[in-house]
Amino acid sequence: MLIEDYYNHNFRNDLNEFINLNNKKFNLKEGVCFHGLYGLECIQESNRSYFIICLFITVYVDQAMYTYFGYYYDKFESLTKYPKYHGGPSSMNINPIVLFSENHIEVPIDSNEIISYMKEGMKLFVSEVKAFFNDHIPEIDYIDFFNQIIPSYNNVDTSILNWNLVYFEIQNALNEENG
Repeated sequence: MLIEDYYNHNFRNDLNEFINLNNKKFNLKEGVCFHGLYGLECIQESNRSYFIICLFITVYVDQAMYTYFGYYYDKFESLTKYPKYHGGPSSMNINPIVLFSENHIEVPIDSNEIISYMKEGMKLFVSEVKAFFNDHIPEIDYIDFFNQIIPSYNNVDTSILNWNLVYFEIQNALNEENG
């Protein structure tokens, strides 16, 4: 299965199940937010890396829309109903890169596997953002969106799971998308 297939056919159901388990563990308001990757055991092991990448995309888009395109955020939120990644009892959002380095979770994740899917995942990120804006918020150009969130990087070590790798692969996906 490709990550795009997973995203289009399995992710939303897995996300709902994950959120429900996570909310029960932390007594959080149902479906609104989540804390860490607790509840990951409900995701089929062969899909966990895909799930984490798709969850990263979901959280990152939501946070970027709120931060850089606040004027459109209410419309965006009403269309997506994306959950918030909170750091416990406060309402402070957590940086989504932490999803790739969760080391306190009950179910281990394979960083090398996530790295191996990163290029494919960031292509999905670019294509989904482009399609979403074209279909729902055409006032936002997807290139402008990515220009807001991606600094320029050169000489990136693509064997380390960090922001540099994420930005590098997003930039590559943008370059491919634009020919």
